[in-house]
Amino acid sequence: MKTHNIFKVSKVFKFYFCVAMEMSFIANDSSDQVEKILAKAGEMFLSIGIRAVTLDDIAKELGMSKKTIYTFFENKGAIIFQIVQHDILKKQEIVLSITNQQHDPITEMILIGKEVMDSLQTFSVNIVSDLMKFYPEAWQLVEQHKQNFVYSVMLSNHQKGKAAGLYRQDINDDMITRLIISFTDSIINPQGLLKTGIPIARIYKEYLLYHLYSICSEKGRGRLEELLKTIELS
Repeated sequence: MKTHNIFKVSKVFKFYFCVAMEMSFIANDSSDQVEKILAKAGEMFLSIGIRAVTLDDIAKELGMSKKTIYTFFENKGAIIFQIVQHDILKKQEIVLSITNQQHDPITEMILIGKEVMDSLQTFSVNIVSDLMKFYPEAWQLVEQHKQNFVYSVMLSNHQKGKAAGLYRQDINDDMITRLIISFTDSIINPQGLLKTGIPIARIYKEYLLYHLYSICSEKGRGRLEELLKTIELS
């Protein structure tokens, strides 16, 4: 009787173990499918534009049915939302990897600036415009990112810079941080500096240097000029 019970328990355990493994494989496969859809959609949005790409186009490029896409996403807006969310999280991870290295504040600002300039190489004013007009929920993620994450990182940088004697003591940390965010909004405005035809990464570089020279103390300017000899901003 005891042996029979053990055998029975063993069979039950084996059954649930097999089910769990199968569910794991299904989950992994689903995750792979989602990643493929997001990657391909993001690629197409950048090269063609958000409004020009349909779910049929994405399905065709992936060699899958539109029905399969609907298995994971309610509509195109849901895909766009996840792409924006993923992109923001990726950028935050990069910035945190810099701030966690305990650089001096000026080095930290320059390294973050280099990452921003790299990301601006694939910037599309049309995508920003489409997000703002037609996908406000996705654009709200960008706004929250700026007002929360970017604000906190920049505010902390200014405070550390003043404490280290590298930034002027008379700057208003909150005001300067908000000015940085406002400038970010202004450079992506198609009716603003972009009308000059100057590449947006170049515009950001000039602003970054203008900002640093304006807030640095005499000691900070010396450190900044040392860094600019070794770190290329391009």
